[in-house]
Amino acid sequence: MGRVGILCCGKRWTKGCPGIGSHVLCFEALNQKRGPLGAIPEAEITSFRPCRSCSAVSLVETASRMVAEDKVKVVVLASCLFMNHGCPHVEEAARGISSLGSCQVVLGSFWDPTTPSAAPSIKETNPAAAGEAQQAY
Repeated sequence: MGRVGILCCGKRWTKGCPGIGSHVLCFEALNQKRGPLGAIPEAEITSFRPCRSCSAVSLVETASRMVAEDKVKVVVLASCLFMNHGCPHVEEAARGISSLGSCQVVLGSFWDPTTPSAAPSIKETNPAAAGEAQQAY
């Protein structure tokens, strides 16, 4: 499939990945062939952008720019969009991005959000940052 763009939560972008304090879990998923991102054949991350505001429109517009400017073929809605009560707009955004017709949409990067029982908590992935991160979101 090739060119992958990761779309993540803008709120979490400023603090880093909710799992371990930097934007590495998505890259680990790809390198270790874990989660939905790791299952994409011949994936190469060519774009990594945060949502600009809390709305489905912002997610769709950002994905559209990734496709147009970065030639992304697959938009991955990062796992951080689904963690800790998740983004209330992510499902609507996924439908909107799919309707663009120019890319495939994958839900989750390092874990599959369609299996909530498998979702890691911040405490599990980074106990030191759990208190701070849970207060921030």
